[in-house]
Amino acid sequence: MLLVPRSIIRSTSAICIAVGAVTFANPRLARADDLFEIDVFHVRVNQPLQFGTELHSNYVVSGAPRDAPELSANHVLYELVEPTFGIVEGWEVGAHIQEAVRPTGPDWGGARLRTMAIFPTRSP
Repeated sequence: MLLVPRSIIRSTSAICIAVGAVTFANPRLARADDLFEIDVFHVRVNQPLQFGTELHSNYVVSGAPRDAPELSANHVLYELVEPTFGIVEGWEVGAHIQEAVRPTGPDWGGARLRTMAIFPTRSP
């Protein structure tokens, strides 16, 4: 069952394509403030009592120099390990364990906990 009118989906798709095209044409418009921010959301969660893990990697080939105390992102590999565990049907918890591998050696990027739930839609 479609909950959103098709006309809204088409206009939203057109807007997303236009924003993507403008950003691609002018990469200075594309900015991020967390180099570890590698969020991939999918429409599935682990089954109850099931463990899982994902590895997200991001390498900066040529980064801009930064003023101290901020470190340059030039030639840095960002790694995020995401272990997950299913609690009940439709709900899992997980963690993000982050590290940056710089030319000078590895740097601890921190850790955080997260949860994800999927709510089933009602059939007509």
